[in-house]
Formats: sequence, C-alpha cells, structure tokens
Amino acid sequence: MLTYEIISSVKRAFSRSKQAHKLKTSAVLKDVTGKRGGKMVKCNDCGKIIPMYSSQVDHISPICPVEISLKVMSFNMLYERTFCDNNNLQVICKECHDKKNKIERKQRASWRKKKKYLVCRVAQGSRLKVIPIVDLKTLPEIWEVLSVHRKRKDADADLKRRKKL
Repeated sequence: MLTYEIISSVKRAFSRSKQAHKLKTSAVLKDVTGKRGGKMVKCNDCGKIIPMYSSQVDHISPICPVEISLKVMSFNMLYERTFCDNNNLQVICKECHDKKNKIERKQRASWRKKKKYLVCRVAQGSRLKVIPIVDLKTLPEIWEVLSVHRKRKDADADLKRRKKL
C-alpha cells in the first residue's frame, strides 16, 4: 500500500521535473507578455491567457483512475501514470484544474459505493486472482491491484490475457 508521503513525493517530483517545465515553456505565447514582462500561457481548457507562474500541468487521464484508490495502486503504476507521455498532459489555469478535480472526486465517491472486480497479484509473487469487492479498504495488503473492472466477465477476460503473458 502506498502512503500519503510517497504519493505526494512522486507528484511533487513530477511538478519539478524537466518534463513539466518543458511542457509549460512550450505553451508560452511568444507575442504576449504580462504587466511586468512575464511569460504568459493560454489555458487549454477555458482559453484564458494567464501568467506562466500560475499555470498548472494537468494529466488529461488522471494519475489515479476514477475506478481505483491511490492507496491500493502499486508504486510502479503510480510512477508510470505520473511520468506519462506528453500527449496525456496539458497546461491549464488553477480554476479549471480545481473544477476538473472536483468532478473526479464526485465520480470517485459514487464509484466507491459500487461493487467492483479487481484483478490482483500476490505481492512478491506471480499468483493472479479476481477479487469481488465493494470497499477497497478491506483489501489485504498482500494483494497488488493490477486493474479494476465493473463487470465480472471483463475481469475474467483480463485475467486470462495476463496469464498468457
């Protein structure tokens, strides 16, 4: 299980990474400057022109999928989804980022109440299993979540695919 400290450290490392910095600088408008000559960027969501220092790099597909809790993600999955391809990243203003996060939180809250099927692997092992579960907090720590599905048949198909690999 990931702790809050690990999750926030990976996110902070990404926000200070060369990848995030390059994305922000590539979005700078060349012919527009701020009141004091600062760099300006255009929000990809609302189209508002904002100072570069107040812009944020957003993952179009969230780091933590709506269907899963960050606490049950594996470290590798967290790292791969955080340091992803630039096609999944955009520069937006704080207001748009807050709106997007609020919508995702509501979707996660409704998802938590539904039954889901996890394709899991025993940590430090190769045994795979489909686990039906409602509350992810009850998942034993020995299981590493590989994917989450709404339907049992989708989970079984994913399990078969993974066993062939």
